[in-house]
Amino acid sequence: MKALKLYTIIILLACLNACKPEEFGPIGEPRVVLENLAGTWTISKVTQIDNDAVKKGFPYTSMDITNVYPYKEFKLTFNLNEKGEPSTFSTTPGNAPKIISLASGNWTADNLLAPKILTFKSGTSTSTIEMGSYNSFNNNMLMLRVIRMLNGKAVVTYEYEFSKN
Repeated sequence: MKALKLYTIIILLACLNACKPEEFGPIGEPRVVLENLAGTWTISKVTQIDNDAVKKGFPYTSMDITNVYPYKEFKLTFNLNEKGEPSTFSTTPGNAPKIISLASGNWTADNLLAPKILTFKSGTSTSTIEMGSYNSFNNNMLMLRVIRMLNGKAVVTYEYEFSKN
């Protein structure tokens, strides 16, 4: 019986000792995504993804189509105002397909600290594109995604990888 009490006390002390809160160091300065976006970007890679094949678990779901069209001629420039907020943009497609149908105008982000959707406006025309991972900024890369819909269903996704000029 004494051994049982001793084991209970040891287990209780071990539990109390193990439940100390950990102190985590600082994680660093927050990334200012909009500052990383500012500048001119050129497409370096285009991937086409078959969303239905992904859902069905098919082995071949994506294809690199960078060289199918002259995508590498497409340039996109983001400008910020004096407050570091989105202002104007311009596109130079060259002979590449126009992934953003507008040549120039104003752009906005759905969230200034952590944007996911970028909206491009010129007059009454609007175009939107989805941002990819922020980690690509570490390599001067920008990931943008366009999802093509048919009858409310995502059919094909295009992922555009840009390099900063």
